[in-house]
Amino acid sequence: MGILLDLLLLAIVFLVVRALIRRFRRRPGQAAFGSPGFGKQGVDDPDPGRAMYLDEQAMVDACCEYVARREGCPPQQIEVDLQFDNGRFAADARIGGWRHRQLSQQDMVDAVAEFVAEREGVSPHRVRVDLQFSEQNGVTADAVVVERVW
Repeated sequence: MGILLDLLLLAIVFLVVRALIRRFRRRPGQAAFGSPGFGKQGVDDPDPGRAMYLDEQAMVDACCEYVARREGCPPQQIEVDLQFDNGRFAADARIGGWRHRQLSQQDMVDAVAEFVAEREGVSPHRVRVDLQFSEQNGVTADAVVVERVW
């Protein structure tokens, strides 16, 4: 009986590990962060560049890193609440639990551009950002690294 339980447990562990590896494996045309949604390129765009989708957690991470760079503190000390109200995006950042900083919609666009640019090894000026909101996914963003800046 003990051997059967051990084999069953081993099979379950194997299946879980395999599922995790499949979920987090980078596929060609898939972002290194965020959720699937990579490769949304316009048909009429002659040079669409590399596209990425940032889920809500990646958006929070981008805003934390943005505030950390400007305030000179580690990103782990920052808590961010993303907001969408009346068609406008904003974020409220708390530094060390006591200092507050409001991020405007443009600050959030800049945060995503810097976040993507750092990971892709390009200038933030080459990243085009489109913030989005849905009830299901919350605040997300599509970002495209363009090959040429016009």
